[in-house]
Amino acid sequence: MRVFAYPTEDEVRVKSLLERLAPGAKVAASKADSAHGVVITVLEVRLEKKRAVETFFRGLGPEILGKLMGSVPERMDASGHLYFRLEKQELVLGRVRLAVGGDTVAIECSAHGPRAKAEETMKSALAGMLDPGD
Repeated sequence: MRVFAYPTEDEVRVKSLLERLAPGAKVAASKADSAHGVVITVLEVRLEKKRAVETFFRGLGPEILGKLMGSVPERMDASGHLYFRLEKQELVLGRVRLAVGGDTVAIECSAHGPRAKAEETMKSALAGMLDPGD
């Protein structure tokens, strides 16, 4: 997960968004120059453990998971990576919404297994997050 904290934003508040999405994960910060010449903070979290990944996806809620399942082919690249974004300002307000542009939290995830079956594997994994008995 990656999000930019702009100079006009409270970096601590932006960092807390990632901490809420990925409880217990370490947030890494780096600085970058923007296209407009200002320095922005790039905050990133990497989830590798199964439990952390499950906690993140289940935290998105059934509506978002369903939308992701239905759009896996459009969101997945040839390498088997799934990409989606969440609206940053909605997260500040405690709501989770998929984003189509603008100020976002960018998420990239990959499924383990053969690339030829990555789409099927990702859909299956997302469906498993919807199943409360799993």
